[in-house]
Amino acid sequence: MRLTHAQITNFRSVDDSTEFRIGDVTCLVGKNESGKTTILQAIEKLRPVSGKEKSYSKLKDYPRRHWSDYEERHDGEEARVLSTKWILEAADKSAFESIFGKGALNSEVFTVEKFYESDGTIWHVPLNEAKVSQHLAQSAGISSGDAQGLSKVSDILAYLTGLQEKTDAQAAVIKKIQGFRDQRVMLAAIDALSARMPTFLYFSSYSLMN
Repeated sequence: MRLTHAQITNFRSVDDSTEFRIGDVTCLVGKNESGKTTILQAIEKLRPVSGKEKSYSKLKDYPRRHWSDYEERHDGEEARVLSTKWILEAADKSAFESIFGKGALNSEVFTVEKFYESDGTIWHVPLNEAKVSQHLAQSAGISSGDAQGLSKVSDILAYLTGLQEKTDAQAAVIKKIQGFRDQRVMLAAIDALSARMPTFLYFSSYSLMN
């Protein structure tokens, strides 16, 4: 998958970078202390290669001039620091559809956000659960007539577990759904995409690297 756009807000010297495009090569140009490094470090914390220091600290990173107004400025919630847009490449789409079926995504573009005081991220994935359910129904050999009312993955699971006798294919689909995080297809989709997201490394002295 490929990062295509980013926006940094409420982070050190950057109030709002506005959304900018990221290509194969992206160059940030500006005076000293204008926020170039700040932007790179904000992006790195989305998924650092070291796996450490993944969260943004309000006390350390939130703009000092707005600190006293934090609660008011953000309605009592944590402020967003990073918003990113991603697009799936062919290999990503193939891997995703091998789990969830053709047409499981309404779009190959999705967004990932990150807020203060959290290692986690917020994903906005255009998942088509009806298509996923259709794929699972077909995998389980459920007839088209019986599958018409099964538009959610939870419906498929309830239908299959209610059968007195189950085929190997049906048992495999039950096991697959039960293997989804909290048995929720959206969380399973996020997990599948997250596993393919690249990691980030910020460095300032490339001559010292192998």
